[in-house]
Amino acid sequence: MGNQAGKFEMWNIDHHSEPAMVSEIDAHPGSEQGISNIIKLKDPSPMIVGDAVSSDTEILVSSAADQPDIVIWRLMKGEEVPKLNSFIKINTSFADGIKFILQTSPT
Repeated sequence: MGNQAGKFEMWNIDHHSEPAMVSEIDAHPGSEQGISNIIKLKDPSPMIVGDAVSSDTEILVSSAADQPDIVIWRLMKGEEVPKLNSFIKINTSFADGIKFILQTSPT
């Protein structure tokens, strides 16, 4: 996974063929500085994910340096092309605190 200007790029890097981008997601629309953090949660709480996470699912958290949003993602790897969906968006800042928490898609 890579990023440029707030986008996630998912690449298939296979030793038997040429690398190819399989998906691009506008993770932090309007970001000029790009994604500053992508963190994998090792043992996400059911309070965040709503249930236990299967072995082919990872929970990621991303942020962009020039935006006040923290986005929580569900990466499902069981398919030929992995699926990445946001499901929680938190708008916050150090100066003003949490402005809102939004569930962006069903869990």
